Amino acid sequence: MKRNAGCHGITFEDLVNETLKYNLLPCVIPEFKSITIGGAIQGIAIESSSFIYGTFDKTILNAKLITGNGQIINSNDNLRLWNGIPGSNGTIALIASARIQLIDATKWIHLKYTYHSKVTNFFESVEKIFASRNPFSWIDKKRESLGMLQDIDISRKYTENILHWAGNKGLDKIWLCPIRSFQMNESLFNVAKSNEDFIMNIGLYGNIQDLPQSNIELQKLVCRFNGKIALYAHIYLTKEDFWNCYNYNEYLYLRKTFHGFVFMDLWEKVSKITFSKITNKY
Repeated sequence: MKRNAGCHGITFEDLVNETLKYNLLPCVIPEFKSITIGGAIQGIAIESSSFIYGTFDKTILNAKLITGNGQIINSNDNLRLWNGIPGSNGTIALIASARIQLIDATKWIHLKYTYHSKVTNFFESVEKIFASRNPFSWIDKKRESLGMLQDIDISRKYTENILHWAGNKGLDKIWLCPIRSFQMNESLFNVAKSNEDFIMNIGLYGNIQDLPQSNIELQKLVCRFNGKIALYAHIYLTKEDFWNCYNYNEYLYLRKTFHGFVFMDLWEKVSKITFSKITNKY
């Protein structure tokens, strides 16, 4: 039996309802059921199984892309174009359809809560679980009711720095989810490039009095550590600071070559409105 599914214009809820009829599931299923397949690629979706499979786009066998002039290109026929799609948020080309890998669906999952009094003990636990290849993530059960501060991807060697920063800010609602690293072969906007086995995704949740200054401070800290900021969060970087985090020349090449200038610029799409409000305020 083939362990893949071709789909277009479909949400994960609808996709999973169909694949479960065959006792199969997508390798990576984001937590919000209304996310579409195209949105999960363009927005770099992750979940607890990402420490095995990486981000959702890494489970795509092929995809049909629509360029700015209406040309349809198979992702396998132009890997340079495909390398720029994940994380580009629909600013280079659109996704018409995709064929995704599937895995066996199990009847039960095992959920275990573990409490640690020290950060060092916590990281020892992370290493052990990662070595055992059991999918996992840590979620404080109250986090969904809080306003999100930021969601970032960072090298594991800098994870403790971010946690200390969060502790000093009084943030105690933390999400940690290891993501398998494809090392230096990550795509243009994907998770932080690293020679390590995995990248740590960190969600920081809570209320801080000095917003947006703490957001700005954190984003600059992440950039200094060569990390990446999830672009669905509030982005407070200037255009110059934003593009210092990415290969702007490659982005411009792809937009020019594939007529992507008909789409909104990425910084304009994810940063300008928020940044303009902050600039006007201060």
